[in-house]
Amino acid sequence: MSELTALDNVVLRSILYRSSSGKVNYQEIRFHFKGKDNVFIVNGTDYQYFDHEDFRKEVSIGDTLSVMYDKTFFKYKIYAFFKNGRDYCDLQKANLHRDKNDLWIRILAGFGLMVCLITLSFKKEPLLNMGLILFLGLVLLAYVLSQYL
Repeated sequence: MSELTALDNVVLRSILYRSSSGKVNYQEIRFHFKGKDNVFIVNGTDYQYFDHEDFRKEVSIGDTLSVMYDKTFFKYKIYAFFKNGRDYCDLQKANLHRDKNDLWIRILAGFGLMVCLITLSFKKEPLLNMGLILFLGLVLLAYVLSQYL
């Protein structure tokens, strides 16, 4: 995530909740502000940590808000959404969630690479079932990591 851009005292023009289900579940909120042609969105991990209940109670069309966003590709992704000093996005929890996901992926990929390298080091086919060793190792690794993360 690059540096966030602040947009202060903007008037909320419209809110659109979108979701799709099927092979991939996808949920997002799209915001339009008066005087801005861009669509600002909250989706993914940030959507998961967005305070929907209080947002629906306290924010309505025509309210003056402040947002912190980042332009990613062709989207303007909101990371902080303020009304009267209250932030409805929990950026710290969302970033912690993303960091843990990155750590898990690195550890599991590293473990898989080590098991693959071990199997390539045998000149003859080993008597041990390497698929079973990989599976048991991943289960053990997942258990140990879940205790510490």
